[in-house]
Amino acid sequence: MIKTIRTLMVFVCLIALPSISFADDVYDVANIKVDAKGKDGIAAKAKALAIAESKGVVILFERLLTPGQKSRALKQLDRETRSLLVKGFSVKNEQSSGTQYIAEITIKFRRVAVQQFLNGIGAKYSDVQSSVSLLIPILTDANGRSVIWSGQNAWSDALASHDIRNSLIPLKIATSAEAGLLATEQEVIDRKQNAIFQLASAAGESADTVFAHMTLTEQNATLKVSGLINYSKKYSLANGPAATYQSAASDFLRALESKWRNNNISSKPRLAEVKALVVFGSLDQWIALRARLGQVSAIGEFDTDAMTSDGAFINIQHRGSVADLSAGLQSQGLTLIDLGGYFEIRG
Repeated sequence: MIKTIRTLMVFVCLIALPSISFADDVYDVANIKVDAKGKDGIAAKAKALAIAESKGVVILFERLLTPGQKSRALKQLDRETRSLLVKGFSVKNEQSSGTQYIAEITIKFRRVAVQQFLNGIGAKYSDVQSSVSLLIPILTDANGRSVIWSGQNAWSDALASHDIRNSLIPLKIATSAEAGLLATEQEVIDRKQNAIFQLASAAGESADTVFAHMTLTEQNATLKVSGLINYSKKYSLANGPAATYQSAASDFLRALESKWRNNNISSKPRLAEVKALVVFGSLDQWIALRARLGQVSAIGEFDTDAMTSDGAFINIQHRGSVADLSAGLQSQGLTLIDLGGYFEIRG
């Protein structure tokens, strides 16, 4: 009876999973913790955002580039160019009191702008993501008791505090509610293959599984990883378990990304970027113009930056020269007008 229920649960999960089986954007960097002070709240927030931007680009380059390429890219990246790579940000757990600002910030980087910068310095990089994999963090204490989700698992919390959804190998940690009747905790700890296969459906159909088993003694912690990567490392607990978990999580996730990145190094065609005001008089006209823009072969992609009373400002990433872009637009009955600081598109 239990086996039948579990089979049905797997079927239900696989039907309901399209929204969680996709990774987030590799060009987003989440969970950047900032704590800044300034002469007032506005100055403190501005300082915090600058810190987040600086940290975010380091994390992004660490994700996309090998260590040597990362160092070279950071040396050639000035503050102004760095800001141009940023598309936007979002904030959570915000705390502001007088001269201090604390928050967790997600930086969204412009894909094409980053690609252009990396191509411009001749860097080889990888921004190809794998499908989402299930991460199973097991914590075994010095008394031999193991836990995944049934009790406090600080090792799991440390892993979850990292940006595991946007990485090159995006990861999902199943909760007890998601596990449900798919698998018991003990079955997973004992590596029962049928239970693990069913639990993996929490990350998507045919998802890979990676075990990250942290075992404690009185003085040391040993991490053994298996599945997507075979990895082992021993740590001292001299600075406390919390610091050890964070260090171990960083090391393991870096090793996991490195393996994938090194097998998927790529470079992309260089695309130029221009800002343009698309002039229209009604929503129907805007919808029609967007469709025509999508048919222009010289345009790699475009996104809406702002809406005004005159139309919509868009950022266009295009192949070739501005003349090539203009010719492509003309093929769709659109005219490109150079207004100096930006362009205007009329149809």
